[in-house]
Amino acid sequence: MKLRKQSMKPTREAFLILRFPWKEDGWRGLLSVIAAKLGGGAAAEPEKEILLPVDFPSAAEIQGKGYKFEEVKIWNEVVTALNMSTELPRELMLYLGVSNKLGLFRIDPTKLREVYRCAPLKDDAGYQPVTGFQDAYPLHMITLNSLQQFSEEVPKDEQLQGLDVRRFRANIILSGVPPYDEETWKKARFKPGKSGLHNDAVFHISCRTVRCKMPNVDPETGDRHPREPDHSLRTRRNVDKGAPLNGCLGMQLTPLFEVDEASTSNPAARSGLLGDDDPDDGRSTWVAVGMTVHVEERGEHLYIKQ
Repeated sequence: MKLRKQSMKPTREAFLILRFPWKEDGWRGLLSVIAAKLGGGAAAEPEKEILLPVDFPSAAEIQGKGYKFEEVKIWNEVVTALNMSTELPRELMLYLGVSNKLGLFRIDPTKLREVYRCAPLKDDAGYQPVTGFQDAYPLHMITLNSLQQFSEEVPKDEQLQGLDVRRFRANIILSGVPPYDEETWKKARFKPGKSGLHNDAVFHISCRTVRCKMPNVDPETGDRHPREPDHSLRTRRNVDKGAPLNGCLGMQLTPLFEVDEASTSNPAARSGLLGDDDPDDGRSTWVAVGMTVHVEERGEHLYIKQ
């Protein structure tokens, strides 16, 4: 994973492919079933495919495809987002059973939300941290030992046999860390280790992650447990005085960049979140599997509410 600034510069290199099961009525549906099984085996089913570019579209593409800018509210903030719902076929609405309008939004990379609260100040980080549709911070980290420790304390039943780490939607997942040790970190350096990379990645550990009820949803089935792990989070992980009666698991991160003044001498470079590929912008780094973590600063955390 490369950490970098949202950029308006097109790369035209990456696409998101969205597939969902779909069979037309009549002979067309029969042909699609035959084609699917010939191509994918006896268990294969016909699908419909949507191809979405990762790059933010140009002004000409926005006009040509009928996209529209709309205001979206995230907690107490209102941001401008691009509604790309014209890319969604009617079949997807039918498959999902949606009767109202189905939207597909992406953040405008020129109008990202500035991050304050527990994040480092601009004078300390060298740039103003920003984020997109995330709740509050650029990145979220969780450790497997903390999750395992917590999971052992959560009551199990037929619907909940264990806690998959995917329930907590982290960007960075660490192993080999003592349970809840990460809650004492204030600054951590990721070194190349066995990753094959040749760079360090440095992070400000901004605060604990205060959990909502989303972890109650099984990411494999989409089924929502009526009670857990939300109840156990609130009763067993009520550990931050800044978020009373709320459960915490995982940590919020803000990237830090070790750049000299010459590399960020122009205003555009100084204002960027994570840099782009310009040679005069040093705010760019890579994170990969196999890196080792070195804790450089420790301290107390106090969650600041929105």
